[in-house]
This record gives sequence, C-alpha cells and structure tokens, in this order.
Amino acid sequence: MKFDQQTRFTIKPLVAAIAGCALLSSVPSAQAQNTTTSLMLEEVVVTARKRAETMADAPVAIAALGRRSLEQYNITRIEDMASLAGGSVIIADSGVTPTVSIRGVSSDSTNAGFDQSVGLIIDGVFYDRSRWTQQGFFDAAQVEILKGPQALFFGKSTVAGAVVLTTADPTEEFEGEVTVGHEFEANEWYTKAYVSGALSDTLGARLAFSYLDSDGWLKNQTPNGFKRDIGGEEEFMGRLTLLWQPSDDLSANFKIQGVTNNTDGAGYRAQLYNCRGPSPTGTTITGIPADLGPGGAPFPIADDCKLNDKVSVYPGAAGFASPPKGEFESVLTSLNVNWDLGDWTLTSVTGWNDYTLDDQTGYVASQGNIAAKQKESNKAFSQEFRIMSDFDGPLNVLAGINYQKSEFLFRNASQIILAIPDPRNGRVDSQDHTATQDSDYKSVFGEVTWAINPEWTLSAGARYSREEKDAEYKLPFVNQWFETIFGFPFWLPEGTHIKDRFKDSNVSPQVTLQWAPKDNWNVFASYREGFLPGGFSLGATPQAGLQLEDFQFDSEEVKGYELGFKGLFLGDSLSLDVIAYDYEFTNLQVNVYVPETASFVVGNAGKALTEGLEASLRWQASEYLQLHASATYNKGEYDNYKTQCYTLQSAAQGCNTSTNIQDMSGKSLPRAPEYTVGAGALFTYPLGEWEASFATDLNWSDDFYLDNSASPFLSQDSYVRVDMTLALESMDRKWRAAVIGRNITDEVITTFGATRGFTNDNLATLQPLMRWGVELSYRF
Repeated sequence: MKFDQQTRFTIKPLVAAIAGCALLSSVPSAQAQNTTTSLMLEEVVVTARKRAETMADAPVAIAALGRRSLEQYNITRIEDMASLAGGSVIIADSGVTPTVSIRGVSSDSTNAGFDQSVGLIIDGVFYDRSRWTQQGFFDAAQVEILKGPQALFFGKSTVAGAVVLTTADPTEEFEGEVTVGHEFEANEWYTKAYVSGALSDTLGARLAFSYLDSDGWLKNQTPNGFKRDIGGEEEFMGRLTLLWQPSDDLSANFKIQGVTNNTDGAGYRAQLYNCRGPSPTGTTITGIPADLGPGGAPFPIADDCKLNDKVSVYPGAAGFASPPKGEFESVLTSLNVNWDLGDWTLTSVTGWNDYTLDDQTGYVASQGNIAAKQKESNKAFSQEFRIMSDFDGPLNVLAGINYQKSEFLFRNASQIILAIPDPRNGRVDSQDHTATQDSDYKSVFGEVTWAINPEWTLSAGARYSREEKDAEYKLPFVNQWFETIFGFPFWLPEGTHIKDRFKDSNVSPQVTLQWAPKDNWNVFASYREGFLPGGFSLGATPQAGLQLEDFQFDSEEVKGYELGFKGLFLGDSLSLDVIAYDYEFTNLQVNVYVPETASFVVGNAGKALTEGLEASLRWQASEYLQLHASATYNKGEYDNYKTQCYTLQSAAQGCNTSTNIQDMSGKSLPRAPEYTVGAGALFTYPLGEWEASFATDLNWSDDFYLDNSASPFLSQDSYVRVDMTLALESMDRKWRAAVIGRNITDEVITTFGATRGFTNDNLATLQPLMRWGVELSYRF
C-alpha cells in the first residue's frame, strides 16, 4: 500500500519530532545535570514480543501499567484503563459486554457471530470472546494495551490490537491484603482479598477473591415498575494460583478461576434518546400500540428521551419470569510451563475455559411488553508450544504452533408486542431459535531477529493460520398468531434449518527495522498484516426475508505501516513516544441493521482506512510529582462500502430512496474521534509516618458516530472526562484509605447506540455519570 498525500502530511510531524528530540538531547540543561537517580522514571517491563524488554525498547505502540500504578489510579476495570492508554482506545459498552475499540476499529458485542478485532490475552491464553475481560483485571499484576495488528505473538492474529492481562503470582514471603469499598451512587459494596506465600521450597500458592453487591445507578421512572433501581449486580470471583519451580531450569504456573455474576439483565441499561415521534409511545405497529401492556392496558409513559440516570422499564412480559435477570458463570484455567535449555527456552501454554450466560431482559428500551430470553455457552481448549533462542551471536529465532477448539451455543426466544398463546401449544414466545458453531483453528508462526550491528536490528516473521467453522441455525418454533395479526409472514418459516461450513487460511507477515542511534533511543519502522476469520451471524433474529447470504460474512484482512520514535530525556526522567500509522482494511466486519426486517446481521464493508499520529509522554517532574499527557490524530473512514440508509435518511442526506442504499465512502468509522487529548498527574507527599497521594486523569475526545450507518442521530458529542483518587497510605504500606471519583465532570458519555426496532427512535447505553466512593485496605 502506498502512502498518499494525506499520509505523507501525517508522517512529517513525526520526522520533525525526531529532529527536535535530537536537538533537545544535545543541549544538556541545568535540570538534566542536577537530576538524580530518584527522578528517573520507573522502568515498565513488558512481554509484548515474548521477551522481557522495557516499554521504551519495544518497537510497538503500547501502553502498560504495573500493579502499583493500577492501585494509585484505582484502575479496576478496562473502562478505567482507556484514558491512560491514549485517546485512540475506547471501550464500547452495549450493556452486554465491554468491547475494546482501537483507532476506530472494533467488533460489535451485540452479535454472537463476532470474533474480536482486539484480541484478549489473559495469562498467556488467547480469548476471542470479550466476556472475560473483567476477570483478567481481578488481582492483576500488569495490563498492556497494544495498538495495531498483532500477527505473531498471541495465539491468533488480530487486526486492531491486543489487551494483555497478567494476574499476580505467588510471592516468596507470606503476605495478604483485604480491601473494602463503597460507591455511593449505586449503593455498591465490594471487598477484595488475597493471601500468598510459599508452601514449600519449590511450591508457592496465591488465593484471591472478590465480592461485589450493587443496587444500580439508574432510576426507574415507570409507575408500578418492577423495581426502582436498575443496573444492579452481584458478583463473586475467586482464583487459585500454584507456582512450581523444582529447579532453576523448570517452572510450571497453574491458575484456575471461577466467576458468578448476576445482574438485572443486559437490555434494561439502554435508554431512548433523540426520539423522532411526538412521544416514545406514539409509534404504532399496524395499529397495535407499542406500549400496550398485559390485559390491554397501556403503561403510563415516563421516558424523557434523554440520556441521563432516568430510565423507563416495564414489568416483565407475560410468560417470562419477573423480575428480569442475567446470570453468568465461567471457569478459566491456564498452565504455563517454561523449560530453560541453555541457549533455548521451550514454553507450553495450555488453556481451557467454559462459560454459560442465561439472560432474560427487555431488548428494546422503554417499550412495553417486549422481552427476550437468551442463552449462551462456550467451551474452548487451546494449546501452544513455542521455542525461543537466546544466542550471543547476531541471529535469534522464535517459532511455535497453536491449536484451538471451541464449541459455541446461542439460543434466543423473544416475545414481541402481545403475550398471545400459540393455539397449538400455549407458548407465548414469538419465536425460538438456536445457533451452534464448532470451530477448529491451527497455526504455525516464527520470527528471525538479526542484530545487524549495535545500532540496527531487523526482525521478520509470519503466522500461517487455518480455521474451520461448522454452524447450524434452527428455528423450531414460530408463534402462529403473528401472521394472523400482521397479515403477512413476520418470521422465517417454522422448521427453518440452515447448516453450513466456513473454511479459510491466511499468512500474516510482520517486518520491523529498529535503529538505536544512542542509548535510550528507539526509532523503528514496521510493516504489519493481520487477519480476522469470517463465519456466521449466529445472533441474527429470524425475520422473514433474510437470505442464506445474510448469515454469512467473509474474513477481514489488514495491512499497513507504522513509523515510531521512543526516547528518554532529562536524565531518564522524561519519556516521549511518537508513532504514525497507515492501515488499509479489506472486508471490515460490521454489524448491519436491516430496516426491512428490523434485524441485525454481520456483514462486510469493502474497504476502510485508518491513519494517524499518536504522541505520549511521562515526566517525573520532581520527587513528588509525575505528569503524563497524550494527543492523537486519527482518520478512520470507509473507503468502499455501501449499506442500508439510516432510519428516515433523505435523498439530500445521501440516501438512494429507490434502493434504500447509501454510499459510506469517506464517512467516519464508529467510535473513531478525529482528535483526542489526555493529561494527568500523580502527586505524592510524605506526612510523617504517612504518605498522601493525589492521582487525576483528564480525557478530552472529539465527537464520533456510535454505529456503522453514520447516522447523525446516533453520535456522541465531544466531552471532557475527569477521574481522580485521593489516598492516604502508611509508609510501611500496611494501611491505605482512598476517596475515588469517576467522571467528576458529570459528562454524558455513550459509546454504543442503535436504532430501535419497529420505530424511528434511537437507544444508547450510557456510561455511569459522576460517581464517588471510599476504600480502605489493610496489608499483612
């Protein structure tokens, strides 16, 4: 792919920045001369390339935080990490599960057919579903977010980046910690604890658990609603880690983790906004009031069609249990074995995981008597073997194989409009469909690194992967009254059975050239490719008119370049990273709303482009003050993509009204703000036997679209979000008390939106508004 004029313009600031850095480093200031080792930035060691190296030495766009920083900024969720990782990282939260978007590229979490554009790696095991993200943050030792395609090092190739989570291991000495906390807005109580130590000379253990109980921060405005507080959650997590080191050459690390999570259901967090009618209840479907409740009595409307802490949730639909619920259970295991063979290290990574989700909820915000029961289950096994050399000479190699197998089940039974029993069997469901998918994945990968001389290093490698997916889609039940009421077929015929197989293979190369003109400087250029396999739209609802091709989508591929500079200045007290990138995506996988059938299916956009410039710095300004800042320019847009018009789009707005198709070429990708700026500080100061600290983080984002249609009714305005943590900690680190504020500017922020089925209104999932909490920890 060639750089165009716009890209060359993007690269010019990077070249100028490198020249400016050279000038800066050549003038030894008084501050640099007087800097002591106490002002040196703490080195963050990362393993993004399966070898230990500092973040400054790694030739990749990466943000990483260790355990101490996670504690000081009180980062306990992926959402908290986004602003510290730079503005090009956004967490898309549909209320179902958080999904990471990097540089405007992400997968939609509302359709079960998607693998993730951003890979999730927990303790060396690759996960292609995002439901486990939060579990990796539990008792975390380090978090790394890598930007751009990652083909070589993480089990599978990814197209947008990777989130690498490493949980804490056993310690040599016995220790433990207990933390209790309370968040006021949602009346949330939580406790976390761990104990760790050696069981023998060769075996260490760590046991950690957490418990959370929350009422929810959203307030139900509907009279006689099933409950006042919405968004409640009860969660228990526990993890056991065993570390066996029988010799200096051999180690085995085993982890098993269990999670149970109970909520009010996924759909009830969504809110109506930008309503197009006179009121949210003004829309009718062939004469049937959309808000008609049980017994034919309409519910009083209480939704104000604004994004705030007020929602309008109706009682559970007849025939469905009330109140609604969401039950999630999972087990994760990993086994990492490392064997030092002198000049070689042999590594085995084994993973097995299993989850079940039973969700019963209202799918469409604030519209009476629309509900759904959904069940998911996923079982997956993975095994990787790799070998890596550590020669004194100029050449070193990394090679490995990876195998993954998974079984996925998705079932959805929905109830729409009225709970009228089917005359044949009395069922009040509108339809009930099941989708299954068995996946089989194999890959081999390798990389050669050549230290040409002390300043220049060349690395080149590739991953070959092959994946097969066997899927079935069954529709065993359709309520027969639907056709009678509507006068035409509403669903696909009862008994519909679709069975198909998907196969694809790919080679994704990666080449990186590094130049170290001086100590603590790293200039690199890389060519990267990535691959995301296609498959089946397992979550598609079976509306009449859907064709076989609507259930299938193609593999996504990406290729492009990065040019970067990383350096340390002022006595290693200041770090600066500047990275430019240019990528082209082919067959970008997108979730498409089909207005004619009021359904979502997975499709492919012909081409999309992302190019931009990212800069970040950290500065240990004094013994007590550390500063950080970031700025990004990102141009993410479709290059060749035609899709359905958004609801009520006119010809003047670009809709071909005869075909209901719009050309998206040149329009922005969802969750792709053009500009973002971040800044923050960590101030610590001794107070006798105590230390006070104040950590704050500010993130400004340009506006961006929420869905793939570029609808002006589904967009997020620019905003400024501020988080802070004020803490007092004893010098021996035994006691710590903290006051925690999140979104203290009370900004209205949403990263997910969609058109409401059957009506012209819109819905979105709002991130929590201003929150305050307190926390107390004791270590022993």
